[in-house]
Amino acid sequence: MKRLLLALLLSALCLSFLPGTALGEDEPEREVHTSGHWEYVLREDGTAEITKYTGDVDELKIPSTLGGYSVTVIGERAFYGCRSLVDVILPDTVTTICDYAFFNCLNLAEVVVPESVLSIGGSAFSECHSLAKVTLSDGVLAIGDGAFSNCYSLTDVSLPYSVTQIGTNPFSGCSQLTTFTVSPDHPVLALVDGALINKRDKCLLCYPAGKTDTQYELPQGIETIETGAFSGCSRLVHITIPDSVAIPNGNPFAKCSGLSSFAVSPDHPSLAVIDGVLFSKPDKRLVSYPPEKTDTRYEIPQGIRIIGDGAFSCCEQLADITIPDSVTEIGRSAFASCGSLTGV
Repeated sequence: MKRLLLALLLSALCLSFLPGTALGEDEPEREVHTSGHWEYVLREDGTAEITKYTGDVDELKIPSTLGGYSVTVIGERAFYGCRSLVDVILPDTVTTICDYAFFNCLNLAEVVVPESVLSIGGSAFSECHSLAKVTLSDGVLAIGDGAFSNCYSLTDVSLPYSVTQIGTNPFSGCSQLTTFTVSPDHPVLALVDGALINKRDKCLLCYPAGKTDTQYELPQGIETIETGAFSGCSRLVHITIPDSVAIPNGNPFAKCSGLSSFAVSPDHPSLAVIDGVLFSKPDKRLVSYPPEKTDTRYEIPQGIRIIGDGAFSCCEQLADITIPDSVTEIGRSAFASCGSLTGV
């Protein structure tokens, strides 16, 4: 049993540090063309995809054509770490902004996404710490996982009527974000007490990390909470979860560094709080240990089978955790950022 637990623990501690890998055959390499400071490839539809920008200007107008081909895609990592950029203008030929396209452009201050853009990829503008204004034109259909995560200067975001697909919290860790704006007759999205809701799925997508409230009660009728929905909400101390809510996977409250307690009804059909810790009853899973709980030692109750993804994330005060032999599964990054943890 100890050997099994050791294997599970190593997996939980290490998986989050492994680079993404893809199974299956590699895609054939595409010929890279160069035009000035631009590198691009040709797509099957006869348009161009920018793969790299090598210049260092602060104000940049991306061309609508390269080599006579219409630019339709800003490729993965095309502007990755381009720290000179302060302002960028996208042409109205672009339809896709790929994953990590503008990742870690630390000085990028403003972005206008034109109506031609249909999708914004995962982490496309993540870690753009100076990004204070984002204009999403009506036309954007999908926003990927963490697309604007850790954009510390963002204070408000208006989501257009066209957006119907939103990945795992695109605005996680946006510590100054206090306000979303959504049309009252939006077909999919709604605001309830400032939180962004998918009303079709009855899912809480994102609670703005910059809101100053210390307590929050989820609306009755919400059925699920998106993983990472409360990521970076450092001011929240107490969260009340109604009987309608189930948490089928993940830890929606990871990186809520100030969170110290949960409240659920004793008769809640799927959740329970034991010694201040949140559990899922159906799969006997530890969902979330509040990061600001002051205990230095914790013994997981006998009978728990699963330690969920990110369950102990950012629990800096915990030094020792006792795991019972009933545990057979430890999720990804279960003990991430537990800096004081010395024994399990």
